[in-house]
Amino acid sequence: MKLDKKDKNVIMLMTDISKMFHVKLKARVNDDSKMVTYRPILKVLNHHNGCNQLDIVNYTLLKAPTISLTLKNMELDGLIERKPDPNDKRNMNIFITEKGMEANEKVHKAAEEIKDIILDELNKEELANLKDVLLKILDKVEEI
Repeated sequence: MKLDKKDKNVIMLMTDISKMFHVKLKARVNDDSKMVTYRPILKVLNHHNGCNQLDIVNYTLLKAPTISLTLKNMELDGLIERKPDPNDKRNMNIFITEKGMEANEKVHKAAEEIKDIILDELNKEELANLKDVLLKILDKVEEI
């Protein structure tokens, strides 16, 4: 038995939207759908290149073992490289490679296209209100 979407609560709807967004994104980059899995890390490195693994855990909210395994795979795929921190040789800084930047751009472009399609029916005021509501919900979740 499937719940009618109108019977779902707001949190269930947000979860459905997130899952469906990722399904659509994987379909759009079907030649290499694992890039969708790498997307949160590529995005972090695109903005915070040279950060460490703990920083990535904190930025993405993914579990440390997930990040560790994903970084290993990304390194094997040539998307990132690790270099010792010059200030503390025990730590490794993670850098996005040229190949990683290209992959990030491809997935980012596909995500933006899907986002634009999804939000096309909303006007600027509705988008602003939606963002305000979602930020309030996020703040509350962070408080818990």
